[in-house]
Amino acid sequence: MLRIACIGDYTVRYSYFTAGVMEGAIRLGHWFRPIPLKQPIGEISNQVDYFRPDVIFTHQLFGAYHDLDKAKSLFKSLKKRNIKIIVHAGDPKHEPRLKDDIRAYADIGLVNRSNTKPYSDTWKIPCYHWPYFCLYQKDIGLFQEKYRADVSFSGNLTKRTDPKHPHYGRAEFIEAIGQKLKLKLYPNKDIPNSRFLTPVIATSSNAIIGTQIDEDRDGYIDTRPFQYIGAGALYFHERCNAIEQFFKDGIHYVAYELGSVDSFLEKYKYYVTDNPDKGKKIQMAGFVHCQNKYNTVIRIRYALEKVGL
Repeated sequence: MLRIACIGDYTVRYSYFTAGVMEGAIRLGHWFRPIPLKQPIGEISNQVDYFRPDVIFTHQLFGAYHDLDKAKSLFKSLKKRNIKIIVHAGDPKHEPRLKDDIRAYADIGLVNRSNTKPYSDTWKIPCYHWPYFCLYQKDIGLFQEKYRADVSFSGNLTKRTDPKHPHYGRAEFIEAIGQKLKLKLYPNKDIPNSRFLTPVIATSSNAIIGTQIDEDRDGYIDTRPFQYIGAGALYFHERCNAIEQFFKDGIHYVAYELGSVDSFLEKYKYYVTDNPDKGKKIQMAGFVHCQNKYNTVIRIRYALEKVGL
């Protein structure tokens, strides 16, 4: 039995990464302690001393919350105590935000892209492709009228003016879908955080739409396919190589053509309106596939193996 800690935002932006590390560690039978990121670096140090972990997963540690030199100093001292340090990078960037050699205070990097070389070259540590995961569900959830919709979307819909932004065109595309179907958007004024309503949103909406509106970024795919397919949604996503690494069109999810409202509506009509039995078959196959292959136990076990635990 290991003692596993995760330093991340457990207060304001409680993410799928922080939740998933906790779930996977506990389901593997290990002791686990969440350590909130947004507190003085000295208090983080005190909590590490109290728990005495064998390994620490870190999320956003070297961001804007702490003095970078103080954070580096802490983790250098922890690494000298033979505590394994795992750094997570989950966003769609071709190279790391932190452009430093971090081998003095980290052991491995977990990177959400198939091409990890720019990260390992910069950080000087082994980096591994580590996509997202689904949280555990024994069964698909039940319909609730409050969340009924033709289609639902979860995510940021700020309109972007920079064509290089990964979400450029997303807001306009989703807005156009909403002109044709009853669309529910999350978060909203009544539900400011929908992350942990995923099971009910997934099964109370006829379809969940996911979109990156972007070129293939070295296999990057965000959390939504795992989040919603793993909760039993009929999930629609633009056709791209990234999602096909994990899920197959017409078997686990439904693909539409990039940025095409007409393509989405055509597939919606086929799988939801005209052939709902085929849509239900995809929902169940996707749910079983995701829960079996992309769960938190598999992801955490893999990370632990890579640090020799």
